[in-house]
Amino acid sequence: MDCMKRNKDTKINLHGDNPLIDVNDKISTSFVFMTSSTTKISCATCHQCIGQFKCEGCQQIFCMKHVIEHRQMLNKQFDDIILQHDTLTQSTHRNSYEPRATLTYIDHWEQRSIDKIRQVAQEARREVQQMTNSQNEQIITQDLQNFTKQIKHARENEDFFETDLQTWTFLLNELKQKINTMTSPIINIEEDQTKPLIYHIRMTSSSADTNNNEYHRSDSTSDTPYTSICNDRFEYCYGNATIDQNGLLVTNGNESFFGTEVRGRMEYSTGKHSLHFRIENNPSKILIFIGIISKTAKMGGNLFIPSSVYGWGDYNDYFIVGQRQKVDSDVLFSYTREKDVIELVLDCSKHQLCYKNERLQKKQKLDIDINKCPFPWQLYISLGGQGDQISLLRSTTNTH
Repeated sequence: MDCMKRNKDTKINLHGDNPLIDVNDKISTSFVFMTSSTTKISCATCHQCIGQFKCEGCQQIFCMKHVIEHRQMLNKQFDDIILQHDTLTQSTHRNSYEPRATLTYIDHWEQRSIDKIRQVAQEARREVQQMTNSQNEQIITQDLQNFTKQIKHARENEDFFETDLQTWTFLLNELKQKINTMTSPIINIEEDQTKPLIYHIRMTSSSADTNNNEYHRSDSTSDTPYTSICNDRFEYCYGNATIDQNGLLVTNGNESFFGTEVRGRMEYSTGKHSLHFRIENNPSKILIFIGIISKTAKMGGNLFIPSSVYGWGDYNDYFIVGQRQKVDSDVLFSYTREKDVIELVLDCSKHQLCYKNERLQKKQKLDIDINKCPFPWQLYISLGGQGDQISLLRSTTNTH
């Protein structure tokens, strides 16, 4: 029974002439010394020697030799976690989370304008860094630092078990996933091309954009592919109309020839964009105008007043700077019917606007005078008949 009185300063001779080892110093208090003379359990490793120490982590019993080996195995696993942690920490310091495509664009844009835009480019870079740093700061300053403190404390006090190693491995994987998702934030660039030579740019966290001049009509549209959703919506209204379905449906409430004006949410200055509309209801048979207007033009409620308006009331019935160019009927549709789908393509880089009735497969194109309809452009709808409805089905964009 003397063995039951051993305290933590007890010295035990492991193998004959081997020096005495302090059990508390070499094995750690995570192992409990087994003292019962009546209950004898074999070592979980060798199954030959009598187990004398129980691991509080895995609850297995070990002899003196293998309890030390077991602890060494835990130390090795802990060292692996430390190595992964150090590698992860170094990678976060090396990687400044620069959105390379965005900064490359800024660099090329800066080179084109040389000294005149250098200051603006520097401001744009700072803004990009602020946006990306604000997203990654939580990972670096909170999650990673807290994890560093945990494993540092565990290392200093040898206070960790299998369950801790599993938890830390899981946390490491979570941090890796977070960092991987944050290394390539989506940042779009908008160019303000209303000013000559120097185009100011601003950063946005998500969404799509658009680009640029003179009018002329032809009968074909480009087949350039679109790469993403631009998420335009009906948002601004002048006159007696209601906007429903989260900005995807507009209904005219009274009858006044082109008296209701509706504008979209998005601003287009660069790229190429495709918007699809459906004539949901048209009891009046009155034209529904679909086109664009410069954001700089005030809401007026009359299609013929804004000088920057370009677009179509019907196929072969189009408007240039607010002036109707061809009249097949007074105010009624000649080609378009209810449920027809109309595609409107805004090609900012070529300064062109394209129209297509998908049922008829009829196309037209207008060249935009950028001086009369300066960027940014907005979607412009005008309704004249009571109960007329038009919906925005989908919108896609290609910023290249």
